[in-house]
Amino acid sequence: GSLKFATPTNLDSINTDRDELSPFIHADNRTLYFSSNGHYGLGGYDVFVSRRKTARYPWGRPRNLGYPLNTSKDEIGFVVNGNGDKAFFSSDGIENRGRGREVYEVDLPEKLRPKRVKFIQGKIYDADLDVPIQAIVEIYTTDSVPKKVFETVSDKKDGSFTALIPTDNAKEEYGFLVRKKGYMFHSQHLTEDDPIINLRNSTQIQLERIEVGKSLVLNNVF
Repeated sequence: GSLKFATPTNLDSINTDRDELSPFIHADNRTLYFSSNGHYGLGGYDVFVSRRKTARYPWGRPRNLGYPLNTSKDEIGFVVNGNGDKAFFSSDGIENRGRGREVYEVDLPEKLRPKRVKFIQGKIYDADLDVPIQAIVEIYTTDSVPKKVFETVSDKKDGSFTALIPTDNAKEEYGFLVRKKGYMFHSQHLTEDDPIINLRNSTQIQLERIEVGKSLVLNNVF
């Protein structure tokens, strides 16, 4: 079936009785940047950051990114690159050039950066028909009680997906699971030097339909 949006949930710890806009959540799924004129700031719209410990943990108290990034006028549209070290945003308060809002690039200090993440990219195909399919992709820890840390789905048009692996715990090892109803699943253990953990590599994964007599190798069991 087709994917559907869930019912929107108000972020009580983020929102005020004034305006919050241009939210941007980093790929680490734990760091949220947004603009607000309702939290304590320098005037106009300021950029704030809020963090959560895990994907299911409540959002923490918003923190103003401070001067010189924020000014007495408006800073909005804040986005951060994949590495988490550079950000881009719009402001009409940094330079008085009579040209309205302009776009700026800034190097983020360590304390304002999101968690670093690693990427896995690939494509999922039907092994018999050699056509792309939409399947669920999950990343798990491989400890005694596995925990799911990321989930996505592949694109039904070309089978492509991008999955993310947290890097805040260097000792943690992860497993990779692809599943779709009617197909045998694909499992794989991910190690630090695994070539699949490389943004430049595209790995094609073939899923075989469930049929009598077929078998698969269990590379990891979740």
